[in-house]
Amino acid sequence: MSQLFSQAKRTLSLAGPLIIAQIAVVGMAVTDTLMAGRASAIDLAGVAVGTGVFVPVVVFIIALVTGITPILAQHFGAKDYNQLGESTRQGMWLAILLGVAAAIVLQLLIPFVQYLDADPEVKAVAQGYLQVILFGLPGLAAQFTLRSFCEAQGDTTPTMWVNGGAFLINIGLDYALVFGEFGLPALGGVGCGIATAILHWLALIAFIVVSRRARYKKAKLYSKRSAPDKKAIKEIVGVGLPSAIGVSGEAGFFSISALLIASLGVSIVSAHQITMNVGAMLFMIPLGIAQAVSIRVGHAIGEDKTADARYIGFTTTGLVLVLGVVTGVITYLLRYDIAQLYSTDAEIIRIAASLMFLCAMYQLVDFAQVVAWGALRGFKDTRVPMYLQLFSFWVVGFPVAYSLSFTDFWGEAMGVEGYWIGFIVGLSTAAILLILRFNVVSRRNS
Repeated sequence: MSQLFSQAKRTLSLAGPLIIAQIAVVGMAVTDTLMAGRASAIDLAGVAVGTGVFVPVVVFIIALVTGITPILAQHFGAKDYNQLGESTRQGMWLAILLGVAAAIVLQLLIPFVQYLDADPEVKAVAQGYLQVILFGLPGLAAQFTLRSFCEAQGDTTPTMWVNGGAFLINIGLDYALVFGEFGLPALGGVGCGIATAILHWLALIAFIVVSRRARYKKAKLYSKRSAPDKKAIKEIVGVGLPSAIGVSGEAGFFSISALLIASLGVSIVSAHQITMNVGAMLFMIPLGIAQAVSIRVGHAIGEDKTADARYIGFTTTGLVLVLGVVTGVITYLLRYDIAQLYSTDAEIIRIAASLMFLCAMYQLVDFAQVVAWGALRGFKDTRVPMYLQLFSFWVVGFPVAYSLSFTDFWGEAMGVEGYWIGFIVGLSTAAILLILRFNVVSRRNS
């Protein structure tokens, strides 16, 4: 029992700053939602639709570039500091290329928003939002590479401080750009996109400063120069790409809901966006723990302690199951109070409160699946989990969600509630399959 508490304490000490950092990131999205909602229901719905297009792109970038994290963690565990610095430099080459390519892809996707079945004013806000936010993508990709460099060495506090500062700056930028304060034009939801793009570049600058600190000198990150190395970049992509595809499949499953639900009206879209914000905020708890588990498992493998890696993964999965129950109960009990923070519209509040009952239910399986995924990343096992995630969300979850929402296959069409039931089904499938996969991989390597 003492070993159990010891392992939980070590994981949570590493995860604590990451959880706070992730909450700050979602806090920025919540701020965007709050500000856009106070501007108008059109701006709120427009940001929701724009986010539905933008989030899968961002999630893909982050998952791909942070494929470097378990690689760096294993180098650090093995005390191979030269390779730690070299892999990070190669990661930066990949990040720059990926960020520019993603911005181009997003630019090409923007005209297709016009074909959505949504209010023309909502589509106009969504397109404007995407047009400005894409300029921050190269900065986003590069900052996550340097963030991985710090975190892989067991130092997660810089991420907390950088993201916390970005959250505070975002409040001021949103207020000024959405409502037209301090002599700036009132841009509504588009102002949220400009603020986010600026913050991605500010965060990159902050991580450059942080990564030059004395504690990281052994890696000689800035004292050496490296040309792009095809083999090293291929290793990062080999770990990161399957992870990116799998996670993007999950994010796409959630994001497509915002696009399809757009036809159900402004109130439903707004309520769905509010509930998604709440779910995303709570998801940051297990996500931070999953990132910590990935690092700890990577360290254990680098130190040739694979039995410890298995123990860390399973004990942490049990921990987050308990947390999922606690946060689910709190969400349900405070559902009306939470909805009223986002909107003063009685209909939006009513719909959002009803959706939060389902949001509370899905947290348990959502928490479990992401931590199992993080533990597998520590083993650099990402290809099979990719297939499991795609199967869970698109072969199982999406058909259930769509058929419940828009068809009479199961009875009367349920509308937006059907999507949330589909979320629960997809996440439950992913949780079971990923935990079983971790059992196989960790036993094979023990």
